[in-house]
Order: sequence, then structure tokens, then C-alpha cells
Amino acid sequence: MSEIDERVKLYDLLPTLQSDPPAFYTAMEKSVYPGIHGSDHARLGYYYTLLEGCEPVGATVTPRNHVKLLQTLSTEAEGKNTQ
Repeated sequence: MSEIDERVKLYDLLPTLQSDPPAFYTAMEKSVYPGIHGSDHARLGYYYTLLEGCEPVGATVTPRNHVKLLQTLSTEAEGKNTQ
């Protein structure tokens, strides 16, 4: 995970990625999310952290809520598929 975080920071990607929040959210949902295994709580947490502030209007569960839930589950459901 730190490798991904380092690359995002090194190339200052986040402002560019989030310049169009709806497009960023859609692109992440279609191209990144399917490749994350449900038991990889660290990657899921990072994924949802990147999406904070980009969720569609009317989203029932926000990325911040997903992160909180993953933090709660990480000790209880380690290794279980939560995707």
C-alpha cells in the first residue's frame, strides 16, 4: 500500500484525478474496484479514502463510512471477503 501512496504523492496525482469528481468516481468504480479482493482491507480502505469527496449525490453509504466500517471489521473479519 505504501508504494501506491508514494506514487500518488510523488507525481501529485490526487488533484488531477479529483479535478472532475464524478468522472474520477466512475473511472475508479469501473477500473480499480473490480481488481481489489474483498479480503484486502488495506487496499479497500485506500480505495475509499481516494474517493472521499467524489461520491455521487445521494450516495447511501459514503466512502468515509466505508473506511470507518473497514476499520471496525479489520480486527473482527481479518482475511474475510468484505467487498
